[in-house]
Amino acid sequence: MKEVDNLESIKEEWVCETGSDNQPLGEDRQRNCEYFVDSLFEEAEKVGAKCMSPTEQKKQVDVSIKLWKNGFTVNDDFRSYSDGASQQFLNSIKKGATPKIVSKAKSIEVENKNNLSVVQLNNLEPITNVQIWLANGKRIVQKFNISHRISHIKDFIEKYQGSQRSPPFSLATALPFLKLLDETLTLEEADLQNAVIIQRLQKTAEPFRELS
Repeated sequence: MKEVDNLESIKEEWVCETGSDNQPLGEDRQRNCEYFVDSLFEEAEKVGAKCMSPTEQKKQVDVSIKLWKNGFTVNDDFRSYSDGASQQFLNSIKKGATPKIVSKAKSIEVENKNNLSVVQLNNLEPITNVQIWLANGKRIVQKFNISHRISHIKDFIEKYQGSQRSPPFSLATALPFLKLLDETLTLEEADLQNAVIIQRLQKTAEPFRELS
């Protein structure tokens, strides 16, 4: 792994403009953000940061940066593109400077999830890992607050798979086997801390079928 001392300067036009907290970014500004994320991802590759595929998460690293559609995370700490502090972080990279958390790292991994929206967590509330078994056999682990509802997990799965690829489905527990879940319940109410949840397609009897 190459040690990252600094990053190449990022062009001025790559800057992602901010929007107000109550207003979504306009189409042009959202496009600028997406372009900025793609460009930042490319720059990270150039200077030696390892870009992970979803299956490459075995090696422990000092700093893990994930670029999402609605923000980015640094070691699971979510930062919105519209937040002022996040802009300072990104602008320092743009100017060729290296933020402290990056400059002290011996190794960095960057994962591009620009087509997905991150699940925003409240660090003041308990957080739990939920293992999700998708209908195609793939398994993913996602963090949620215990105050999140099961409907939030379903929404995450739909965004993960893409609306056009996701047929109607329900969610069930692994233990007791295939107990259907009430989507209005919170994870705490359904006792789903560190649980395994299974995606069941509604129009097939096969538990694991490749999505077309």
